[in-house]
Amino acid sequence: MTKWEVLYRAGSPAGLTPKDQAELARRGIRTVSDLRISEERQPEPNPYVAANSNVTYWTHDYAADPRELMKVLSGPDARTEKSRTAMIDLYRQLPQGQAAGFRQMFLFLADGKVALDFNCSAGKDRTGVAAALVLTLPGVPRETVVSDYALSDDLIDYMAKLERGGSSVGPYVAFARLPRAVVTPLLAPDPAYFEAELNEVAARHGSVEAFIERELEVTPAMKRAIIDNLTTPNRS
Repeated sequence: MTKWEVLYRAGSPAGLTPKDQAELARRGIRTVSDLRISEERQPEPNPYVAANSNVTYWTHDYAADPRELMKVLSGPDARTEKSRTAMIDLYRQLPQGQAAGFRQMFLFLADGKVALDFNCSAGKDRTGVAAALVLTLPGVPRETVVSDYALSDDLIDYMAKLERGGSSVGPYVAFARLPRAVVTPLLAPDPAYFEAELNEVAARHGSVEAFIERELEVTPAMKRAIIDNLTTPNRS
């Protein structure tokens, strides 16, 4: 069984209050993987990392920018169907585009550097794919992985975040400029997005497990260590 309080999926950390930071410390967050690009990080740095020199913080700059999605959706023919198609295409590209970040996450997990927080801006897309890969490695069934992703719709009201301004930068500010019918698919943790992502990985690499092994360079020894660090025996 997967352990509680070992991995935390998150969005932008900019709004963390001192009380929030104390709670993260209580939960033992010792490693942070930040999947945002520099244009997202610089105006919204992580105050928890800044206040805790003992926390390992990893991030990197890369070419892919999720805000490129806005260029596809800002034309005169913007509509719900176009948004949904754009998101499906985005998810098909995410595993390969984010491979460096995912590879580092698996290194941290193999080394037992937990509790680990991994974040992007909204905490849904880049981190959602990361969570799917982490759950797939120890053998969590695909339907459980997909349903776990879809739980975000029950736990987070992304539209409410959009309507109250979300944050000073990042996806909510950009999405606020779009018609509601266009933006709704962008905020939805739609299982179809995940299915498209998993199918694309399988088509390119033979299976999700093969992608993890070959592209993310998870060796058999690393896999055993990750499973030991993320799970507990089911004694029922």
